Amino acid sequence: MSGKNIRSTLDPDDPPELTPEEQARLDAMTDEEAHQNAQEDPDSPPMGEEEQGTFRRIPNVREIRLRLGMSQSKFSGAFGIPVSVIRDWEQLRSLPNQAARSYLHVIASIPSEVRSALKAS
Repeated sequence: MSGKNIRSTLDPDDPPELTPEEQARLDAMTDEEAHQNAQEDPDSPPMGEEEQGTFRRIPNVREIRLRLGMSQSKFSGAFGIPVSVIRDWEQLRSLPNQAARSYLHVIASIPSEVRSALKAS
């Protein structure tokens, strides 16, 4: 994703406080201008490829669950994770800790074996 800006939708319940002039400038900004502004921001310089490579990605629980064709309830039952925790992870109210991230990586890689191991115990 190097050199690419990501635009996101802001939370409508907690919008940033912008003046009408700031909002108009933001709305009129092209992707190229946004990229240039990001490149020139001294408080948040863009990461290089090497820096990006040091980050461990957090598993996308919803993506894993949907790839397995499971509802939150079935995923919970199959892998022993409370539905409320799955819901919080999927809605980004909380993030999995390191042990849970590792578990999710294993589930994503070998789901059948994980289910078999859990049934045997």
